Amino acid sequence: MKLLRIRKRNFGLALNLVLISSFAFSQQLHLSAQKAQLGEVHYSARVGGTVPSQGDTFLVQVLSKGDILRRIQVGVYQSGGSRVVQAIRFIVEDSVGKLQKILIGHADSYWKDEIDVPKGAELIGISGASGWWIDRIRFHFSDGSSSSDYGGGRGDTDFHLLLAQRDNKWKGRWLGVWGTHTDYLESLGLIFWPVE
Repeated sequence: MKLLRIRKRNFGLALNLVLISSFAFSQQLHLSAQKAQLGEVHYSARVGGTVPSQGDTFLVQVLSKGDILRRIQVGVYQSGGSRVVQAIRFIVEDSVGKLQKILIGHADSYWKDEIDVPKGAELIGISGASGWWIDRIRFHFSDGSSSSDYGGGRGDTDFHLLLAQRDNKWKGRWLGVWGTHTDYLESLGLIFWPVE
């Protein structure tokens, strides 16, 4: 699993690659300006924050070949009656049956109950509401089910981001997420592998 952090520079974007393991190292990469082709990883538009981004951009590939997403957990920031999404944790079973946790955001969030991914189903999208940050999020699965809403009830804009479906087949496989965050999650997009 890979965690990529993007930082803005004067003349473009550079990526710092950090492997999630017992050690970490950095390597400079550059984003391609060319359009992705079939067979390459694709990135959806971001949904969420209704103001220009104030935070850092991240790319997290959660699934590799042979991995299965087992559970999702949402971390919420609560202050008075206000709640916003602060973090997401993906629990993945790798190809040898070992469970790994991939965290996006702050580990010290107030963690809600884990969402079990239905057996044989895959994550195919998200929906929710946002203002300055992602106020509320829901996860959608390939069997037609969805999670409860997590976060608060506010937000200026509703969003709905799903992989395409044609002839009752999903046209991609979800691999991870990208977006922006400060102390809270500002925006999220899907990383996916297109399928014809």
